[in-house]
Amino acid sequence: MKTTTGIYGTHADAESAIKELRSFGIPDVDISYIYVDNKGTLKDGQSDEKVSSNMGSAATGLVAGGLIGGLVSLGINNADAILYEALVRKGDILVIVRSDAVGTMDVFVKSNAREVREYAAK
Repeated sequence: MKTTTGIYGTHADAESAIKELRSFGIPDVDISYIYVDNKGTLKDGQSDEKVSSNMGSAATGLVAGGLIGGLVSLGINNADAILYEALVRKGDILVIVRSDAVGTMDVFVKSNAREVREYAAK
């Protein structure tokens, strides 16, 4: 399964993209959006819970190895994982989708995501 990622500046933009991704039949368990709340805690907006290793989402395992390690475990290269962590820590939202659905990357591009990348299954 491919991993597609993109950065959004607002929750509304991220949620709009996720709504469109769901219309492709991608289940919530394969979609995450990671952000830092006002207390500095990494959260997954799909469940509004702290990102943890027992979450059933595309972000599973992010805490066990930290955000960078978790992203790398999804097949994201180390340089991009470092970039994504820095952007999330600055207040952006990282959307992660695990899917082979045709058009997934197009949703990110059309919804004005930045730093859009697609990674082969690991």
